[in-house]
Amino acid sequence: MKKFGKNDIFVNTLKTYPKQNFFIYDGKIYLNNDIGDVGQNQNPANHVPVGHVNLYELNVDRTAGNLIYPFVSKNSTRTRLKTISKTAFNNDFVYGDTISGSYPMSASLTIAQYLNDGACGLTRPQIVALRNTINHYRIWSPHFQFSSSYGDKETQDLTFVDIPSIFFGSSIKKGSVQMTFNVSGSRIGELRDLYRNGELIETTGSSTGSVAGIVLYNEGAVLLTGSWNLLASHTERYKYCTNETDNPRWKYFGSTVNGADVNRRTVSSSYEFNFNGVQKIQKLTMLCHALENEFNHSNNQTYVKFSENIHQENTGSKSGYNEMEKEIFNFSKSDYVSPTSSFEKITYISQVGIYDSEKNLIALAKFARPLKKTEKRSFVVKLGYDLI
Repeated sequence: MKKFGKNDIFVNTLKTYPKQNFFIYDGKIYLNNDIGDVGQNQNPANHVPVGHVNLYELNVDRTAGNLIYPFVSKNSTRTRLKTISKTAFNNDFVYGDTISGSYPMSASLTIAQYLNDGACGLTRPQIVALRNTINHYRIWSPHFQFSSSYGDKETQDLTFVDIPSIFFGSSIKKGSVQMTFNVSGSRIGELRDLYRNGELIETTGSSTGSVAGIVLYNEGAVLLTGSWNLLASHTERYKYCTNETDNPRWKYFGSTVNGADVNRRTVSSSYEFNFNGVQKIQKLTMLCHALENEFNHSNNQTYVKFSENIHQENTGSKSGYNEMEKEIFNFSKSDYVSPTSSFEKITYISQVGIYDSEKNLIALAKFARPLKKTEKRSFVVKLGYDLI
């Protein structure tokens, strides 16, 4: 057993940019072109709708009556599930009761359409809650002012796209957002964050160069306010709350998602949303040194010869002690049958164990092929562990 030195343990951060693609059509969201797997016991196999991600990937292809679930027992530790309030924990359960939750948990895009239309009458608490956040980024662009000459986001028509953090990690990569509006399979409009400041600028469409919305990178939210006509020759029922038809506009982006009424679904329009997330993965690196003349003795039974001698010392009328003498097996090879090669202590390192300060084994690394360790050889074993 050997202690780590001060320079043998360090943590570095690996930054990755996972790409996500959402395709929206006919009331459904498709994530990364995945249409869902059909299992032997369940369809879909992961128990979540198409376009959703299954947190922890639990209960995959399990039957509906055989799902695993989280649970705790109410006892003196007063441990409870996060979904159970303190009041409910105190009043609704007695000591000894089992408090259970449910798996799987899933997440996907949430698209909400807010129109300043008397027929809709929709309140917008999500938008109002973002007032301070949006104003915080106004140094990037005047379009981030919650209320300005560009409009008041508390009253103007807009579409709100909420992106759960499980899809992007710590933030959305600046400049990676791309949104497209398609009619009958043809692209009629495209938005990109050209200047990496959160402005979604139209690069393809009827008003190229105009700002159609903003993206909040750290919060995972997109607000689309573009109200100009993208294709005058086409009309559909883009509004959730009425049967009125209108031309395609950015403020109607993703309007098929919440359309429960089949007659209101915009079957000729589809939408695509692409972005890259920013995932920071911390990695623990440990350097294990096996220097010359170290770790050249083994407790393996094959390390010594089978025959053994007993050495006895007499210190008087009675035997003082008995000492077992065991000869180490000579693993050195010789090019000739006789004479044999000189004796050399050789071991084979097959695994490395990591222990805590109280000598408890907390990690074990095994080699695909054991390392031959002679007294003249030294090794540095580099171990890596992802801190999730």
